[in-house]
Amino acid sequence: MDENELKQKEAELAAREEKLKEAEEKIIHKGAKEHFYDKINIPLKYLDLIIAALFVGIIIFLALGWLKGHGYF
Repeated sequence: MDENELKQKEAELAAREEKLKEAEEKIIHKGAKEHFYDKINIPLKYLDLIIAALFVGIIIFLALGWLKGHGYF
C-alpha cells in the first residue's frame, strides 16, 4: 500500500466516523415521545389527541370511583 492509498482510506474512515457521530447525536436528542411516534404511522396531531382523551378518561374514572367510595352514588 502506498502513502496516497493510506491517506485516502484514513479520510474515508474519518468521514464515516463523522456520519456515525451525527447519527448518534440525533438519536440521543430524541425524547421518548419522538421514539414512540416514529413507530406509529398516524399524524402527531391525532396521536396527541388520543393520548389527551385517554388521560381525561382516567381522571374521570378516578373521580367517579372517589365519589362512589364516599357514598355519593
